[in-house]
Amino acid sequence: MPKSSKTADGFSRAVEEALERVNDAAWLGRQSPLAAPYFLGAAMGPGEGADPASRGRALRQALEAASQELASDQRETLNASFFKRNPNLNNAGVALSLHKSEATYYRNRAAALDAIASAFLAQVAPPLRREQPAPIDLIGRDAVLTDAEAALRAGGSVSLIGPGGIGKSTLATALSARWPGWPTTVFWHTIRPGLSDGAPELIFALGHFLRDVGAPNTWRQLVADNGSTPPSRALGLLRHDLSTLAGRMPLLIIDEADRLRDDNRIQAQTLRLLEDLRGLAPLLIAGQRMALDTTQAITLKGLDASDIRSLFASLRAPEPVPDEIERVLTLTRGNPALLRLYAAMRRAGERADALLRQLARAPSLEPLLTRTWGSLPPDVREVLFEIAVFRGAAPADLWRDAQTAIDTLRERELLRADAQGGLHLPAYALDFVLERIPTELKAALHLRAAEAREARGEMTEAAWHYVQAGHPANAVWLWARHLRQERALGRGPMAAALFSQVRDTDLPNDDDRRALALVRAELQRLLGDGTESEAAVQGASWPATHPLTPRARQLLGDALAAQGRLEQAAQSYRDGLDALAGFPGARAVDLRTRLGHLALNRMRDPGQAGEQALLAQIKALEFMGEVDEDALRFKRARRRYQLALALSDRLPFNTNTRWHALGNLGRVCWKMGDLDTSARHLREAIQLSRAAGNVISPLYHLMNLTACHIQAGRHDEALAAAVEGLSLARPLGNPFLIAGLSSNAGEACCHLGRLEEAERYALEALRQEEAAMQPYASIVMGMVQRARGQADTARASFRAALDAALDIQDAYAEAAARRALGEG
Repeated sequence: MPKSSKTADGFSRAVEEALERVNDAAWLGRQSPLAAPYFLGAAMGPGEGADPASRGRALRQALEAASQELASDQRETLNASFFKRNPNLNNAGVALSLHKSEATYYRNRAAALDAIASAFLAQVAPPLRREQPAPIDLIGRDAVLTDAEAALRAGGSVSLIGPGGIGKSTLATALSARWPGWPTTVFWHTIRPGLSDGAPELIFALGHFLRDVGAPNTWRQLVADNGSTPPSRALGLLRHDLSTLAGRMPLLIIDEADRLRDDNRIQAQTLRLLEDLRGLAPLLIAGQRMALDTTQAITLKGLDASDIRSLFASLRAPEPVPDEIERVLTLTRGNPALLRLYAAMRRAGERADALLRQLARAPSLEPLLTRTWGSLPPDVREVLFEIAVFRGAAPADLWRDAQTAIDTLRERELLRADAQGGLHLPAYALDFVLERIPTELKAALHLRAAEAREARGEMTEAAWHYVQAGHPANAVWLWARHLRQERALGRGPMAAALFSQVRDTDLPNDDDRRALALVRAELQRLLGDGTESEAAVQGASWPATHPLTPRARQLLGDALAAQGRLEQAAQSYRDGLDALAGFPGARAVDLRTRLGHLALNRMRDPGQAGEQALLAQIKALEFMGEVDEDALRFKRARRRYQLALALSDRLPFNTNTRWHALGNLGRVCWKMGDLDTSARHLREAIQLSRAAGNVISPLYHLMNLTACHIQAGRHDEALAAAVEGLSLARPLGNPFLIAGLSSNAGEACCHLGRLEEAERYALEALRQEEAAMQPYASIVMGMVQRARGQADTARASFRAALDAALDIQDAYAEAAARRALGEG
C-alpha cells in the first residue's frame, strides 16, 4: 500500500536522509537520489560527478546553499543536527546543547527540515530539469548538417521533416553539439502531450534556461507572478532577455513539434508562441510534418548503401554477407531506426537471411521489434516496462542494481540514455512496449514511478502517476502540499487537466474531496475561469467549523468577483470571516483586504472600501500584537492594541472590534503589571461582548480577569470570577476554557489556604489535556504540594510545568515555572 498522502512527502524524506549522512560524501553519491546526475546534474560544474564522492560533495554544497535562505534559528538547528554535528552527542545531547527540551528540539528540527526541503526544491527546480540528449554517431548527414548549421548561425529558423525513425532528433543532437558554448547554450524542449505541450510549460522552461545563461528577467517575473504571468507579458520579457544575449545567442530546439495541433486550444497557444519566438533566436523545429513556417525546411531521406555500410561498422554489426547491404537498403529504404534495430539483432547473433525474410514479409519496425522482444529474458522486459511508464526521462539511478538489464536494452536499441542521468525509450519503441504491459502490472508500475518522481521533487508528475495507479487521494494531497511551488514553476495548467479527470467518487472521504475542490478552484482561478472555480468550491461540503472552510469561502468570493457577481462575492468573503474564529489573523487580514478591493474597484463603494481597509488594519495590528506578546515584547504589543482600539472608534457599529481590542489590552496590561488598567479594560470587554449576545468570548476575558485579580492579590474576587466562568464553560464542554479557569481557581484557592479545593481544580485542569494550559495547571499542583511540605514532589511538578512550557514555546509560562523553581 502507498504511504499516507497527508504526511511528509518522499522528497522531504530524501532530504532528511541525505542530511543524516551529509558528512559521508561517498555514501551520498552512491545512495541518495538527490546526488544522482538526474537530479543534481545542472548544479554540478565541469568535471564534477565523475565518482560518488564528488557527487556527494556537490549535494552537500547544494544543501548548505539552500540552508542560507533560512532563518538564523533554523540554520542553527540544522548545523547542530547535521552540518556541524558533534558525533559524540545523541539527539538528547543536541537538544541540550541548544538549550531546548527534547520535545521542543524535535519540533524545531522538523520545521527546519521542512524549510530546507522547500528551499532546496526551489533552488534546483526539478520539474524544469534541462533536456540534453546524448550524442549518437551521425552517418550520411554531412551536407544537411552543414546547411542547417549555416542557417541557424545566421539567426534563422530551420525545420527538420521526415517520417519516424529517419534521424531528425539525431541530427538535432549533432547540431546542438556543434553550437558555441554547448551544452549550456542549447535549449531543448520535447513536445509531449499532457506533459510539455502547453505554452506555460515552454515559457517556464525557457525562462529558467535563460536565467542560467545570464538573462534572468523573464524568470524573475515568472517567480514574482507566482505562475500567473500572461503569455503576452512573458513574450515581451523573453524578447528582452534574448536581445541581451547578442553575440552569444542560444540555440532553441523544439523536438516532436508535429504533435502540436491548431485545433487543440492549449497546443495552438504553443504554436503561436513559437511563431513569435521565430526570428528572436536561432530556432530548430523537428517533426514528421512542418509545424510552422521557417526560413529553411529540410526533408530527411533514407541513408544510401555506403552510409549503411558505415553505420553497421560503427554499430559493430557482423561483416555483411553478399548482397546484404543492397537488400537491407531496398527493404528499409535507409531508415536509420530500422537499420539500428537490424544491426542490433545481427550483433546479437541473428542470421541475415532470417531477418531479411521477415523484413520482406513486412518492411517496418513492428516485425523487428517483435523479434527483438521475443529474445529478451522476462527480467529485462520487466525493467523496460518500469521505464516505459515514465513520461519523459526516467532517473537512471533507480536501476543502479539492474545495470546488466540496462546494458542489454541499450545494446538492443530499445533504450537510450541522455547526458543528464535520464533513461528513455526511443519514440519508435515506446508505444510497442506500452501496449504489452500486462493490465495487472500497470498500477504497481505507476505507483513505483510516482514514488520515484516524488522523491526527486517532481510533484505534478508524481501526482499523474498516483492517479494512473488508482491512488488519486495521494495525488490530491501531494499537490495540495506543494501547490504554491508547482504553480510558481508553471505546472498549474498541467495539474488542472490532471485533476479534472479525478471524480469525487474516486476519493474515500469528505476531507479528500474538500482538498480536491480547493486544488481545482485554485487552478481554475489561475487560468482565469471563474465559473469553473465556483463549481469546484460548490461541489464539496463546507461545515462552518472545518479548518478549510475560510479558504473555500475566500476562493468562492474570488470566483464570483471574476464573474462580476460582486454582492455575492462580498457575502462569500463575509462568510469566510464568520468561519475564522480561532484561526490565524493573517487570513482575516487577507479577507478584509479582498472585501475592500472589491468594494472600491468593482462595486464603487468608497465608504465600504474604507471600512474594510480599517478593519484589515485593525486585524493586522492585533495579529502583530499577538506575535509581540508571545515573544514577551509587552510594550510593543500594548502600543499595537492601543492603536487598534483607537482605529475601532472610527468605525460605525464598532462593538465587536472594540471589545476585541479591549480584551487584548486587558490581557497584556496584567502581564505588564498594570493591574487596575487591566481590570478596567477586561470588565468593559466582558460587558460589551455580553451585550452583543456573545457567549464564548466573555469567558476568555473572564479567564484573563481572574489572572489579573490573582496578581493584584484579590484572591476572593479571582475565585468568584473563575467559578462564574466554569459554571458556563463546563456545560459548553470547552476544554481550553475549563482548563484555564480551573487553573486560575486553583491558584486563588492556594493563596486562600484552601488546598483541597486547589488540588481538585488543578486535577480538573490537567484532565482536559490542553497543551496550552498544562504548564499553569502543573504549577498550581506544585504550589499545593509545596504548601503541604512535599518539597521533592513539588519540584517535580514545577519541572513538569517547565518542560510543558518549553514544549509549546510559551515564554510567559516558562518564566513562571522558572520562578517557581527558584531559577528566575
